[in-house]
Amino acid sequence: MNEIEIAYPTLPARKIDLDVISKVKLLNNFQEERQVVIHCFCRCPAARIWKTTYLIPKGTGRRSELIHVHGITLYPVWTRIGGDLNFTLIFTGLPKECRYFDLVEQIPEPGGWIIKNIPRIKTDIYHLNLDEMLYYGN
Repeated sequence: MNEIEIAYPTLPARKIDLDVISKVKLLNNFQEERQVVIHCFCRCPAARIWKTTYLIPKGTGRRSELIHVHGITLYPVWTRIGGDLNFTLIFTGLPKECRYFDLVEQIPEPGGWIIKNIPRIKTDIYHLNLDEMLYYGN
């Protein structure tokens, strides 16, 4: 069998000169993407999370939205558990000035999860034992 050699063209490296105004425009349009990751642990017979679960920073009106879940189902489907449950919630980023925040599941019935005054850490990756911290709201 004959081997075929394929040659891929390469482009020469070029230096791109940007004027100061173009550099400022690029920097102003740049938005850093941030996310908050919360790894949770709990012992319960069944669990689910509502899409209306938020991180609410203290001292600001802006909340961080839940954008992804792993290891737990979204309402209305229940995750049946035979013991321990480990799951992950991913939220949009918190404001830079945030020092403490609440994890709040805002639902139209009793039993929403509330964890208050979570201290902010630099990595924005948290490990929460919900059995020790959870409060169920009305």
